[in-house]
Amino acid sequence: MKLTWHGSASLTLRLNALEFLVDPCFSRAGDYGPWHTPNPHAPSYQEYFQAYRPDYVLISHCHFDHFDLKTVEEILRVKAPTFIGSQDVIAALKKYFSPPLEKLLPLDSGGSLFLKGVTLEAVEGIHWLTNEDGRVAAAKLDRPERYGVMPCGGPPHGFLLRWPEGTLYISGDTLLEGVPQVPVDLAIVNFAGPVPHVLTKERTKIITGAEDAPGLVDRLRPRYLVPVHYDLPIFLEATDLDRIKDLEKAVPGLQVLLPPYNQEIEIQL
Repeated sequence: MKLTWHGSASLTLRLNALEFLVDPCFSRAGDYGPWHTPNPHAPSYQEYFQAYRPDYVLISHCHFDHFDLKTVEEILRVKAPTFIGSQDVIAALKKYFSPPLEKLLPLDSGGSLFLKGVTLEAVEGIHWLTNEDGRVAAAKLDRPERYGVMPCGGPPHGFLLRWPEGTLYISGDTLLEGVPQVPVDLAIVNFAGPVPHVLTKERTKIITGAEDAPGLVDRLRPRYLVPVHYDLPIFLEATDLDRIKDLEKAVPGLQVLLPPYNQEIEIQL
């Protein structure tokens, strides 16, 4: 399989003759209001489409750095991929873009799809301002003058992909308790520092390098671990990549991969 990290949580995966784009967030600073923090390592749309044409776009949850409406709009100008996400994500795609219904595949927590030799399963995570709280917030924050800030609520999903050659887990945004206890060949994990909750202003977090990396590896037993997402500038503390990399010394057979931005790497499973 081949992997390209586009910064933040955005990934392109090529496996089993399929191309997946995960949580594309390529918008620029001027695309939204002053609240917006863009992905600093996103490719330009021209650069992206020169190299990639996704068959499927996976959207893990409703937050702006994962469900970027401007990027979806640009993708639909060039390509008509199939979008996969929760019922809430699919409803928002219908609301904003009205793509052909056959290009929208809802995937409930615990549900699965079979995609030309790849089985895709949605694993529900644990994340702030999602589910019903997210729906309430979206009703307040999804306004025309702040287009894209939060297009929907609903559950946060990670994704398990299985195909004859391997097994892959993509965490999405979740606390450690939302990571399944299942062995995989490759784990692509969203690490991050704390951020102020948009409504309460309290510090909240997802998986951290210093605290959660050992428990994460214990749950997944991966051969390869790829940290992503930690580079978004909104985080109050930097992710301890050295602590994550040190897991190679403690866990026999584990390789921690730190891919360069927007450069495809091949991973032998």
